Amino acid sequence: MSVKPKWTRPSGPLNVWKVVDGYETLNDGTKKPVKFSIQDVPNDEKRRQEVLQLMYTHFLAEEPCSKSLKIKDTDPDGVQDFLTLWKYSLDQGVVIACYKLDSNGKIENLVGANIIFMKTPETLQDFNQMKQFFKSSNFLTIWDTFEDLASRADVCKTYNVDRYITSISLSILPAFRGQKLGLHILDARSPMAKKYGFSATTTFFTAQASQIQAKRAGFEEGVSVEFADILDDKGNPKFPNIDSKYAKIMMKRLP
Repeated sequence: MSVKPKWTRPSGPLNVWKVVDGYETLNDGTKKPVKFSIQDVPNDEKRRQEVLQLMYTHFLAEEPCSKSLKIKDTDPDGVQDFLTLWKYSLDQGVVIACYKLDSNGKIENLVGANIIFMKTPETLQDFNQMKQFFKSSNFLTIWDTFEDLASRADVCKTYNVDRYITSISLSILPAFRGQKLGLHILDARSPMAKKYGFSATTTFFTAQASQIQAKRAGFEEGVSVEFADILDDKGNPKFPNIDSKYAKIMMKRLP
């Protein structure tokens, strides 16, 4: 099932939000200086599949809620529900990707990505439509938790806006972690917002490392809840044995 987005990136050249210096660790352990491009995903099937594969392989295996509910290994409907969301973001044209550049400055390998959504009064209809087709109870547990906390934080009321940038998945390849690439990806929302006329952003952060990065990127806490206090109707934890303490909605006013 797919939903055609009511907001899409305006036509034109791909946006390169920033280029940053970093390194690649070679087989012998030495580090080779490289540059990374923080930019839009090219609109071709190969590049789209790279993003989907990154999220499937790493995000679903490592993100605390998905890991707790074992979505990647035991819940094919949950995987499909995530794919529905990720493809919607790709269709909007606003996934922020991080590519290693080759010696000629051309994009080479995908090393990270953030699934971005542009929320407007019109696209709210898209999400309501998608939710009707979600099949996985595990996925809906995550989605309902996200929606509940987001409604309590209320980015629209906090910043007096009717549209904002949000996201649900960010992942960096393990070999390239420790270089603040996630922070650079989060920072890219500022020029994106300026270009498209948005002035706020909010995200559901579930891992401590991502919460720390968000704070460094200027996000403030909208609401924070201990996972141990997120219970089902029978009083059981919705996210058993989760390896994170807090679920947080974090927000930022953008220039």
